[in-house]
Amino acid sequence: NNTKKSIKFFEKAIKKQKKIGDKNQLANYYHNMANCYGISGDAEQMLVLIERSQNRYLEVDDVVRLGNSYAEMGNAFKTLQKYNDSISMFEKAKPIFLSEEMYFKYNQVLIIQSDVFIDMGDYESAHSNLIEAEKYSEKFDNAMMNGRVAYSFAKVMYSKGELSDAIDYVDEAIEIFQDLSNRAQLANLYILKANILIDRKKI
Repeated sequence: NNTKKSIKFFEKAIKKQKKIGDKNQLANYYHNMANCYGISGDAEQMLVLIERSQNRYLEVDDVVRLGNSYAEMGNAFKTLQKYNDSISMFEKAKPIFLSEEMYFKYNQVLIIQSDVFIDMGDYESAHSNLIEAEKYSEKFDNAMMNGRVAYSFAKVMYSKGELSDAIDYVDEAIEIFQDLSNRAQLANLYILKANILIDRKKI
């Protein structure tokens, strides 16, 4: 398939680039090949290659790409359920995105990290992340991001047993994703809303 072809291409490109000695380009090839392994579901190999790219980005002081690689490493660790490692990588990415005024990327990391906190049962940290994400959402207008923030707030409130607030956030997210015609997110939200309503009846 296309992913395997891409990996073969990057393997050849890396061999040539090692001879040329362009560290920045070599880092990019490692990074792009890591993404190919991520698409194919091989998170372990993705981590190996991201780490190689990080070492080169550090050598050439490419701060933005280093931040991206930290964020992607955080995602890979999340997939592997290595939550502490995931949080550690996101913590490295966040100050880079803030200092570079990459607020959209910063918010993406906040939301994904909040999901990690939810999986760990640390709802207060998840809540803090989302309050921060809500604040920085004002710096750009993106409906998908607003929907993700509302959805994550709903999950946190549900997990904390604050069911009325959870319903409010679910309804807000549903409205946003209906406008976006995002069926996948809507399906998840309808399931979450059903669970909240069932639990509310038990009270």
